[in-house]
Amino acid sequence: MSTIFDVESLPSSMPSPATSVASLSSRKTMKRDDYFYFHSLIFEVEDTLFKVPRYGLPGDGAAFDIMFARGPGAPGTSDEDPIHLDPDVTASDFRSMLKATSSKWDIISLRDKAVQQSDTQVQLKTPIEKILLARQYGVGKWLNEAYVALASREENMTFEEIGQVGWETFGMLMIVRERKWRVPAPIPTATMKCTGCQATSISCYSCFQYGRSHTVQAKVTYNGVVGDFDYAAAVKDVFGDVAS
Repeated sequence: MSTIFDVESLPSSMPSPATSVASLSSRKTMKRDDYFYFHSLIFEVEDTLFKVPRYGLPGDGAAFDIMFARGPGAPGTSDEDPIHLDPDVTASDFRSMLKATSSKWDIISLRDKAVQQSDTQVQLKTPIEKILLARQYGVGKWLNEAYVALASREENMTFEEIGQVGWETFGMLMIVRERKWRVPAPIPTATMKCTGCQATSISCYSCFQYGRSHTVQAKVTYNGVVGDFDYAAAVKDVFGDVAS
């Protein structure tokens, strides 16, 4: 099954600016498809920048078409030169308008579908691989699952794994594990019972009287459940919105 996310190619390291420039300069001249090359516009509303697809904007969009006709330097094509909306329009109002029209763009459902289609393959990855993929595609679900898996496993993280996820992430995972260690252990309670006469004492008169062997069997119960620490809640508390 083909997916939008390439979950087989794991990111290793970010290319340096020099490498990126060199690769771009060596590429042949490309043309943009007239139908499947979507433009975006950047708006400044109060102190917030919004970047939205051009084709999802309400109205006939004639004014925006004129802006694009002016070239790449026209307002709305960069964060440094956004389209300034009327001061009476608040960021909250503009956000509400975008949410109301998002069904027309189908952006959210498209991304959710891509995540769902890739999820089966991602679940076969190691926690480290899931973290790298989650960071590459910005999928909080995979990130949260990987953090929980690393925090709850018995084996310590290797230096190679720490190098891949970063020391900051490793330190936060150790905070989660430390919270588990601080949880009081279940209190054992022992009871003894003779397997022959069912007496709950170490010795029994009737067993000795009839020449039977008084065999004591001990049973240990715990006031609590071993391993009931909520790793998911601890990860959410330590990592916050990063893993959501």
